[in-house]
Amino acid sequence: MTGMVHAQKAPIKFGNIDIRDLEMTTYHNDTTAPAVILCDYGYFDARNIMFTRIIRIKILKKEGYNWANRVFSTSSKSDIKGVTFNLVDGKIVETKLQSKSIFAEKVSGSNYRMRVAMPDVREGSVIDIVFSYTGFPSEWYFQDEIPVAWSELYIEHSAEFNIRKNQYGYEKLATYEDGHYIAVDVPAFKKEPYMNSWTNYITKMEFDLRDTFINGILHFYVNTWDDVCKVLMESDYFGGVIVNSGYLSDMAKEIKTSGVEGRDRIEAAYEKIKTIKWNKDFSIFSSENALSLPFKKKIGNSADININLYKLLKLLNIKSELVVASTRDNGLILPETPVLNKLNNVIVAAYTSGDTLLLDATDEYSPFDLLPFQDLNWHGHIVKETGSQYISLEPVKASRKTIFYDLTLDQEMQLNGKYQCARSNYAAVDFRKKFASYNSQDEYITGLHKINEGLTIKSASIKGIKELKENVMEEMEVSIKGKVEDIGGELYIYPLLYENVTQNPFKTNDRIYPVDFGHQIHETVIVNIHLPEGYEVATLPKSVRMQTDGNGASLTFLANSNSEAVNIKYAKDLNKTVFLPKEYSSLQGFFNQIVSKHSEPVILRKKEKK
Repeated sequence: MTGMVHAQKAPIKFGNIDIRDLEMTTYHNDTTAPAVILCDYGYFDARNIMFTRIIRIKILKKEGYNWANRVFSTSSKSDIKGVTFNLVDGKIVETKLQSKSIFAEKVSGSNYRMRVAMPDVREGSVIDIVFSYTGFPSEWYFQDEIPVAWSELYIEHSAEFNIRKNQYGYEKLATYEDGHYIAVDVPAFKKEPYMNSWTNYITKMEFDLRDTFINGILHFYVNTWDDVCKVLMESDYFGGVIVNSGYLSDMAKEIKTSGVEGRDRIEAAYEKIKTIKWNKDFSIFSSENALSLPFKKKIGNSADININLYKLLKLLNIKSELVVASTRDNGLILPETPVLNKLNNVIVAAYTSGDTLLLDATDEYSPFDLLPFQDLNWHGHIVKETGSQYISLEPVKASRKTIFYDLTLDQEMQLNGKYQCARSNYAAVDFRKKFASYNSQDEYITGLHKINEGLTIKSASIKGIKELKENVMEEMEVSIKGKVEDIGGELYIYPLLYENVTQNPFKTNDRIYPVDFGHQIHETVIVNIHLPEGYEVATLPKSVRMQTDGNGASLTFLANSNSEAVNIKYAKDLNKTVFLPKEYSSLQGFFNQIVSKHSEPVILRKKEKK
């Protein structure tokens, strides 16, 4: 390709390189970088409707080895080549990518996911990967999680293609011309706590074809959300699989015969469809051109599962509609910007008694009326034959956790008594997933002993793991050592024990990205500590109530005592999901106050003898 090389410092000719000459300024200023993208070049050949990408990466540390295992999404099966270059005894050794290390996975229709595992990767390796496919790129990253020394995209101009582009991010491009874009020495994107997908904020471009005029034929793509719906309904892997529901008839008859109605009927359908195991792949398109196949195999992607749910609800005379969206990890879609390529998930809206239920049967740990966390991405679009309609995906339920300790401090400075924890909604789902990572309850208890120093669990009862509509309830008899410190005859106790917060998650002074918790969070900890004989309270933490502007977050810390016990009540309430950058300072101060209150001890002293 002519015109590829635009900088002497970033040669991109495939193969025959001298890795000793690849001295980039970017990663010299970032000593933490595990790897660096030396060059990333993309070229769209409008005449042949072919996109080619060449990427060169230098591995700097062992932590960067994963950058040699790449995944590329393509609109057709791609021809991929690769070479790993290593400097061995002063000579450059080339190891070519073998076909056995290239994995082509058909996602749907003509869309593929190409996986590449580069060979012989070491510290100092340089890897080259080049691939081409028929089609148009949906996006281009000028920034990534590692530094990018040179990123260049060339879109060949053609009157046959009408392309819409949207640019995002905060890094400036060195060249911004119609169809030609270059970024130089772009720093690694630094992720921050409680961030929606980092890909929402990196410097990138997203593309959609608005229309083409080829061989005298004008073909429209997506200029409006109605166009998006039209394309979906005409697809064999979306609209084409909505018909033919006969294989679900017996299941529908069984539910009808049970006599359940309304929400209970919706829940029954949801539970039936959950027998199809999710393969962890999000998609708006079914994996097969007939949904009876994943239904019989009992495994499928998100579209296979949720379109089957939609079809079953229709057989049950439940008014339902399909909703297309983008998951949190996949990034936001904007109401004013109709896109097709950015959509990666389909869920179901079901209507009953004036109520709208959003359903996603992929998550085995979520109840039917709780949308999984990955779906909480602002909004989606209802697909209708006559057009589309915006629908909010904001959470309707909050995460709730309440912890209760009732403990007695004995003469050996050991706390003994009861621990209880009730979790609901997202807190319950998170716990179920965590619990499932253990083989048994005994193994889970052993894990708690390992991560909570000084804790001994004498007995335990855990309920609500499989009963998804119920709260998850933990009840334990515990003994706790090492949480009481004798300093000069006075006893220091940090009363929140294992719930003690010692660090503020928001460390940077400024933040240009929203803080996104995904849902509201309400956490309460109540601690009763019965005093040992001969001791009294010398000092209690000060009680405090505070809230951020507009009550977006509130803190309650109450400390009380009498001659027999100390009572602490701590409540953290995040009353909204998203905090804008202008609210960051207030939120950071809020968490500083939490850390400060948690660092204040209860101090006991011996009673004076009368």
